[in-house]
Amino acid sequence: MTYTANYLMAQQDSLDGNIVCQMLQVNKEDEILVYQVRSVSSALQNLSHTKYDALILDLNLSGNNGLEDVKKFLHDYPSLPIVILAGNDDQKLAVQCLHLGVQDYIYKNQLNAELLNRIMRYAIERKQIHLQLKQALAESDRRNHQLTLLARTDNLTGLPNRAYFFEVAKKAIATAERLQKSLGVLYFDLDSFKIINDRYGHSAGDHVLKEIAVRLKNQLRNSDIAARIGGDEFVVLTNLLDDPVQSYSLARKVHDIICQPIILDNNEFLVGASIGIATYPEVKNVEELVQAADMAMYEAKDNNQHYACFYTKHLENKHRNQRTLETELENAINENELHALYQPIISREKNEFLSVESLCRWESHKLGNIPPDKFIPIANAAQLGDQLGSIMLEKSAQLKMFCESNNVNLTRLSINVFGSQLAEKNFRID
Repeated sequence: MTYTANYLMAQQDSLDGNIVCQMLQVNKEDEILVYQVRSVSSALQNLSHTKYDALILDLNLSGNNGLEDVKKFLHDYPSLPIVILAGNDDQKLAVQCLHLGVQDYIYKNQLNAELLNRIMRYAIERKQIHLQLKQALAESDRRNHQLTLLARTDNLTGLPNRAYFFEVAKKAIATAERLQKSLGVLYFDLDSFKIINDRYGHSAGDHVLKEIAVRLKNQLRNSDIAARIGGDEFVVLTNLLDDPVQSYSLARKVHDIICQPIILDNNEFLVGASIGIATYPEVKNVEELVQAADMAMYEAKDNNQHYACFYTKHLENKHRNQRTLETELENAINENELHALYQPIISREKNEFLSVESLCRWESHKLGNIPPDKFIPIANAAQLGDQLGSIMLEKSAQLKMFCESNNVNLTRLSINVFGSQLAEKNFRID
């Protein structure tokens, strides 16, 4: 098989150069071309316009140990195999050259045709293997970097995801503690987002989420970290602050960003946000900061006067009581603690009985009497309205049966129902 190669040889001594050429071309079946130059500058000039398979380099070209020449060739032509041709036996210099990245180092007094040709072929092969390995490592690094980004990034919006936000926030808290500074976490979801999803489809909802993300990335400071942590829920971590109250100015900016109209296919979407704010060092760790900001967000939703609300201990106590009531209300449904109170409706003008209104009442075995203005809103928020409504329908039906069996003339019975019941297609009262 014919072996083809094109070598560049930078050799100061023309006689040595001719001997090397004869050795490389001893096998007449091979097609070996060797172009000789006598200076580093000539070698660099040739390499700039001609592709060579390898460079044979004399270390004495510049009158020094040649290491700087080697570095220059390796820097400018990193994929070019280099074989050093040395006139003296200097082991230390040989090791230095090999560490720099040359493929081989041989001495002129040890040369023969077979050895030289084998060295040149192996040098080219080793360089190719080295480049392939380097490329494979670079590709592996690139893929690892992509995987790291995917693990840290929300796929839809490109914002940091929940896991990465918690990672960054923990470091920010450590810095704030060291510098005795404050920082804040803003928590919000998008008002009217469910309506957009239901009416225009999930693609429209995705467009809204991506548009909000773009606005947050473009208009917040680089020091503020915005993340999507699920659904239409977002958090923003403020930069180090001198005073926790400074978080409110960021909340105002976030609110303004969100409330700008979003245009899609000639449709204008208007969304808003109620923002909860929790601050360090009032709350000490990331998990509790996010929970506290979430709690404050729901307080802001209940308050029509302000779009943002700070977390406080009083707010925590309020929500703790609500969670207790929610748990006990679930137990009340299962343990039949709810009962109907029937209130007569009487005509004031004629002073005559008109009808009966069925009212839901709760006498808790554990908490005592719970007024309806306390547990009805909780039932709505906890999506327990359907169950309460069903219980009251059942109990009211029992009253109707009692009246019929006892010849009591009950012409009308009013029953309060929840909005979620009215939304059901099959809802009816027999």
